[in-house]
Amino acid sequence: MTAGKLSFGEHVANKDHRPLRLLQISDFHLRQKSGDTLLGVDTEQSFKETLAAALAGNPPPDLALLTGDLAQDASPETYQRLLADLAPLPRPAYCLPGNHDDAALMADVLAKPAVYCQSRIELDSWQIICLDSCIPNSPNGRLAAEQLAILEHWLTVCPDHFTLIALHHPPIPTGSAWLDTMQLQNSAEFLALLRGRERVKGVIIGHFRSYPSGTGCGRGWPAIAWVSINLFPIQARAVRVYARSHTARLSLAGAVP
Repeated sequence: MTAGKLSFGEHVANKDHRPLRLLQISDFHLRQKSGDTLLGVDTEQSFKETLAAALAGNPPPDLALLTGDLAQDASPETYQRLLADLAPLPRPAYCLPGNHDDAALMADVLAKPAVYCQSRIELDSWQIICLDSCIPNSPNGRLAAEQLAILEHWLTVCPDHFTLIALHHPPIPTGSAWLDTMQLQNSAEFLALLRGRERVKGVIIGHFRSYPSGTGCGRGWPAIAWVSINLFPIQARAVRVYARSHTARLSLAGAVP
């Protein structure tokens, strides 16, 4: 996800206007060597099992959204193994960085067919705007000016699209004293861009396990569904988006243990 790059990205066709199924997986913290653990957990094996459980007995997702901290040890080897681990996924995967990732390296290594790092995904009458909220060499989050420009650009030039925004760091308090030290530092600037935009229907994040859902941020903001999933041990979440005419619905299909 190159900072400031305003690419048009992929269009996911949905000619019959059925609900679209998004699979979110986040914060799986792959290590540089296969079999290495984090806090006693083999994170790569956990990721593989989570992906298999999410796909077993369920209709295939239209896309997978990986919302950061894909690596604990950001290295070419780590991201190359992730490519191999994503092979069972029957649909494209879209990745955005977390504070443990190297955004440039991740985008370079994962630039393969069916795996993308880009600022926007178009899904029929929906768009997903993917933002890089990372500060190099820091666990904290901040949207740089070019990332705010990406958000404002797509909200402005595609005002008729229903919108889901994806970023790693939470832009509103989580209720965790520890994680709130790593909240998005310029959340006021981010939220100001959402004010009055009724077609913004959700913000999906990583970094944290639970978050208020279906809540807004005060008068003047749309009713936003705040969606998060943090994976330790790993879980996945299915999100369905549906739009017809001038109405839209975003629903959570629950977590996959």
